[in-house]
Amino acid sequence: MKYFNLVLTLAIVGLLYSCYPKGAEYVDELDTYISKYDPQNFRPDTFAMPDQVIYYKNGELVEDHDHTYDKEILSDFASGLINEGFTPVGDSGDTSLIVSVEAHELTQAGAIYPPGGGWWDPWYPWYPGGGWYPWYPWYPGGGYYPWYPSYYVFQTGTVIFQIGDFDNIKDVNDTTRVPMIYVGAIDGLLQGSDEYILQRVKDGIDQLFKQAPFDKN
Repeated sequence: MKYFNLVLTLAIVGLLYSCYPKGAEYVDELDTYISKYDPQNFRPDTFAMPDQVIYYKNGELVEDHDHTYDKEILSDFASGLINEGFTPVGDSGDTSLIVSVEAHELTQAGAIYPPGGGWWDPWYPWYPGGGWYPWYPWYPGGGYYPWYPSYYVFQTGTVIFQIGDFDNIKDVNDTTRVPMIYVGAIDGLLQGSDEYILQRVKDGIDQLFKQAPFDKN
């Protein structure tokens, strides 16, 4: 198959910047699964799968990412398509549909300040005769007033599966564009071991195939 410069538009990039609600006991409770598809053009047909997952970190392409689990992720998604009546093709076969798989990692960091503003709020009074009030207030239960903010850093990840309509590609400004007939995304926190994260991705793939357009019920 000839090489094409594919520009695949992400329909749900906003997932990367989601805020997560409080109260979850386990990180997999924060995982979400979203599907978007073109009801007029989505249909089972022949499809070609990529050899690797494309990885991005904070919006930048990662050239040297570890591809250890790519085969399992791609195989699970391909198996789901086959079960839905799609037909895989070899490297030299003609195809009507082409699959793209991307993994996006975003590191989020910030600070939580005490109520009322920054760490300087509230001010302590200037003691008559010069100098600050000679002690910090001791709160019931122990501990001083939290002058400094609490800092946090966590990672979120999104795996995006796209199916492009290869029969209706268009050339726009010397760039080959492929119309998307399906976009599915698995979004969650990147916490735990690699095996744990992989299992959550595999579970997410199962969830995508329980959603429209695959779910016929």
